[in-house]
Amino acid sequence: MTVSPADYRWLSATSFEDVGYCVVLAQQLSPHQVLDRLGATHRGDCTGLTELDRHNDQVQQRVGHEWGEFQLVGVASVPGVEEPWAVMVEFGGMVGLDHALMKQLTAGIWAVSHHKLGGKGRFCSWRDGNTITEFEWPYHQRWGQEPDALNQAIAAVGVDCQDQDTMHGYFALAEHLTGVRLSAELMEHLAFITGIVALSDQARAHGWHWTDPDPMSAESIARDRRIRAWAAARGLKVPPGDQIPQTVVELYDACHDAQPLWFQRPLPEHHS
Repeated sequence: MTVSPADYRWLSATSFEDVGYCVVLAQQLSPHQVLDRLGATHRGDCTGLTELDRHNDQVQQRVGHEWGEFQLVGVASVPGVEEPWAVMVEFGGMVGLDHALMKQLTAGIWAVSHHKLGGKGRFCSWRDGNTITEFEWPYHQRWGQEPDALNQAIAAVGVDCQDQDTMHGYFALAEHLTGVRLSAELMEHLAFITGIVALSDQARAHGWHWTDPDPMSAESIARDRRIRAWAAARGLKVPPGDQIPQTVVELYDACHDAQPLWFQRPLPEHHS
């Protein structure tokens, strides 16, 4: 099957364009093995790229740490030509380019990763803990044990070096190399397991904490899904990537004989 950057135009409708992304395709590993190799703390499950994006926002807003010390990743199993692969997705992150972490992740296996944030992008091929080829645009800036190993693949895919096309080209190149196609439909139905990865020795030593109640609990995720399905069935608009409006939550609670939050508040005291 011929692969081209045009096959990944659907990505322009995601938040990857605005906040950046990093994607890893790892051979011979399950999603749980990926999290284990990265030393990640499991933070629940979610379905689809849109829901993963929403969970990432919740975590970044509510985890008590300095920006860049921790990153939420979502990992799922995807079909390959001969066997399943693991895909790891980050919004605005760079775990897939961290050489220390990728050395752990790719021990004994092969993987590719790519990243774009703003006008900068990078693509890496890894094998058994080593960087085989790493490059960014313009393409003459490349490194690794075999810096020219991807030249023919890049020419075959027709990756455009213009900034606006880099993301589409990276996804097409990854498919050309691995045989794994990440279609819009597939990505919206993937069963992701999520985890928080520490990005420095200091972060690993001190850990992290929630600044408010855990938004990733199984109970809260299930309730969120129920409310969204209920609202959609009644024509109430709740954008997939946004927080559910409080009015919709209270209507749902009222229709299900649950006391909404405003009703649970104590009445003001009256003084004569």
